[in-house]
Amino acid sequence: MFEGLAGFEAAVGSVPGRAHAVAGRGNQDAAVVHRAGRTLVAVVADGCGSAERSEVGAWIGAHTLAAELGYASGFDLEEKGFWEGAQRRTLALLRRTAAAMGGDLSEVVARF
Repeated sequence: MFEGLAGFEAAVGSVPGRAHAVAGRGNQDAAVVHRAGRTLVAVVADGCGSAERSEVGAWIGAHTLAAELGYASGFDLEEKGFWEGAQRRTLALLRRTAAAMGGDLSEVVARF
């Protein structure tokens, strides 16, 4: 239960598809429910099955976007340019995260 958000409960789950299960691969999807004050954000990310560790990228991307959206107020959602700004800030954070992981940026992004 989320304190201050009476009546709301959240759970996330994901199951690998048949092709992934048969191939012995895990699930590349991610889902997160993020609480920021009285704001509750849910984000679902579809990993890229062709990438070696796409579940990591999906997890980082979903959590980064959820945290970014958690800063928004209900009024922000209606402001012109809000979603473009949220996308720009999230991509900048993801770019810095990928750079911090070391190596060639293109290779890190392709791998994760």
